Amino acid sequence: MKTLKYLITMALLSPFHLAFAQPANDDCADAQPLVLGSECTFVSYTSIGATAEPGIAPNPTCGLYQGGDVWFSF
Repeated sequence: MKTLKYLITMALLSPFHLAFAQPANDDCADAQPLVLGSECTFVSYTSIGATAEPGIAPNPTCGLYQGGDVWFSF
C-alpha cells in the first residue's frame, strides 16, 4: 500500500518537476547557438527555471531582472 501511495504521489508531482526544469542554456558554457542568415526562423525559448550566474556576468540593476539568465551565441 505504501508503494502504491508513493507511485501515485510521484506521478502527480512529476509534471511540476518538468515544468520548472532549468533551460538547457542556463549556463554560459552551454549557450544556445543562433544561426545567422537571410531567412527568419521563429523559435520559442523560455527563462522559466533559469538561475543566475553571477561569476560570469553581474546581475543587472535595471529592468525587471529576477535572478535568472539564459545564454545564446552567434
